[in-house]
Amino acid sequence: MVATLTAFLAALGVTITGSPLGVLISERNLMSLSRLQAATWTLLVLSGYLTLAILRVREGVSSPLDIAIPPGALVGHGHRHHLPARHAPAPHQQAREDA
Repeated sequence: MVATLTAFLAALGVTITGSPLGVLISERNLMSLSRLQAATWTLLVLSGYLTLAILRVREGVSSPLDIAIPPGALVGHGHRHHLPARHAPAPHQQAREDA
């Protein structure tokens, strides 16, 4: 599963920049560590999810894609949709708003 997703990212990189590592290259034409981390976590999470879904299909589960993902796992991957939209202002910002 990881190999399939890696091949997909390489094909995407070739399409975007002409290089298999194209998904890791930033707008400034430099290798980006943050893009490497995002690609690695995406490969890890998606391969785990797809593997679990395939196993559930083989076992005959009535709704194999109904997989509960703990909210903490999504926060670690950068998804923070469950957090409030507006946080309290920092103390130095609050003083400016009161003036």
